[in-house]
Amino acid sequence: MKSHDCTDTILLSFSSFTARTDHGSGAKTKWFTRLWNAPVAILVYIANCLYTWQDRSDQRTRLGRMDDRMLEDMGLSRAEAAFEARKPFWVR
Repeated sequence: MKSHDCTDTILLSFSSFTARTDHGSGAKTKWFTRLWNAPVAILVYIANCLYTWQDRSDQRTRLGRMDDRMLEDMGLSRAEAAFEARKPFWVR
């Protein structure tokens, strides 16, 4: 699964939603498929952001509860761990 940076904005190109100029049998179908997929893509993006934020929150909570021995094994000081644990979930 591709990682998303939830602070990025979603940019949708208008040209991807415009109908093709040829009036072949698939023109309306492709236009409708693109139009239908845009909200689905946005919902997937939002779901990924929520998952990422929850995961960050859980990891920071666990980091804040680690003892000095565990932090030393990871190469972190108590101050570094406390600084990271205090960060809000939306900050990388």
